[in-house]
Amino acid sequence: HFFGDALKVRRLDGVNQTRAFQRIKPRVGLAQPHEEDRRSGLKFFIYALHGKFHRRIVEGLSSLVDPSHCPPLDWPCTMDTPPSWRTYTGHSSATFWQYLAEVVILQKLVGLGALLTSPFEADILVVPAFLSAGSFVVGYHTGRAAYWYSREKKPDAFTFQDLLLQLPYYNHPDVRGKHLFLRTSDCDSSQWLGHVKLEGVPCDWMTQDFRPGKSFFLSLGAAADTGPEYVGHVVVPPFIVEEEFQPSFWSGESQAQNRSLLLFLQCSAGINPARLKLVESLRPYAQRDPSVMLVTMGEHLRIPVLSQRETAKHMRDATFCPIPPGDLPYTTRYFMAIFSGCIPVVVLYRGGSWWR
Repeated sequence: HFFGDALKVRRLDGVNQTRAFQRIKPRVGLAQPHEEDRRSGLKFFIYALHGKFHRRIVEGLSSLVDPSHCPPLDWPCTMDTPPSWRTYTGHSSATFWQYLAEVVILQKLVGLGALLTSPFEADILVVPAFLSAGSFVVGYHTGRAAYWYSREKKPDAFTFQDLLLQLPYYNHPDVRGKHLFLRTSDCDSSQWLGHVKLEGVPCDWMTQDFRPGKSFFLSLGAAADTGPEYVGHVVVPPFIVEEEFQPSFWSGESQAQNRSLLLFLQCSAGINPARLKLVESLRPYAQRDPSVMLVTMGEHLRIPVLSQRETAKHMRDATFCPIPPGDLPYTTRYFMAIFSGCIPVVVLYRGGSWWR
């Protein structure tokens, strides 16, 4: 089981839960919290939900993907060939792993001793349902989401109402505003807020019946909306799966090593005007200067030309890494540049920066 037997315990009172979890040893390979996390003083409680809300989703995704494409249970992992394993829409499976940060965050909370805390002693009550993985990621891979806003639309999926029935403390006045939902998909656009009729948008629980709960939810990168109803974010970075970008890899690296590339960029050029302008301005330099490496790919499916290992190597060999704007107000590329020691170059717009 992905989380061992930890999240199968049904008794929620502090004494019986503590005795049960004292017998559980952390599983080797799970993400562990940073030492600074342990000093925060925050206490977390994790609901004991059925495996269909968490474990089965991740195991199902892992079973769909060839081991060479770094499925969720094999992280950290770096692909040695360009991605060929596709979703049913034709997109690369590896593209979607960044949205599974919620999985790693739950592992870290388990490592912080969240399973030993009573709900009424906790500062935050964690709902271990992978809402992004179950809707956005599973939906793209199979066409049959595990979580959706309507069982009429997706008969095999669980709904937010189904999830609420599993949360006995959700309406308790002492803890109502302390719930944290795990949802790291990219539904940060104000035009989607409250419009559950859009079937392709897996953020249906950001509707009027959810917002009054004053709960928290995870959000990748910066917010795209600063309206009064757009609150409750716990901002987290996208998940970086490659081995070369993990801190354990840095110890054998020499800071004095010369970088052979002045600049490296691999991207799909035509997804927005700013990105196209950047690529076209770089192209003449790349054609005559071998230290400027520019690799472009298609706009629709956005299948990388280089493997993850090749991309990581070039970023670690480059001094500057342009960070062109994409679909969202954050980009995984920025974090990969930082972890490569490559200086990220972001775009400034009149009236403010896109990066904000």
